[in-house]
Amino acid sequence: MDINTDSPAFIILPVADIAERAYQLYIQRGRVHGFDREDWLRAEHELKQLGNTGATTRSSPQTERSRSIPA
Repeated sequence: MDINTDSPAFIILPVADIAERAYQLYIQRGRVHGFDREDWLRAEHELKQLGNTGATTRSSPQTERSRSIPA
């Protein structure tokens, strides 16, 4: 069985990053109200896609701790 370890099992997205991208989408659309859910979901999707390319993935706190402990 081959296991692909190139992409993370999950991607942690800070709420502030999603909100910022959703706001950018709102501005690009001409500040038309009523599409907040769509903007949020699209922003989340776009950021996850960036994460899959390795651009914005973040390590879990456990991984960060294990890197800082000398062997």
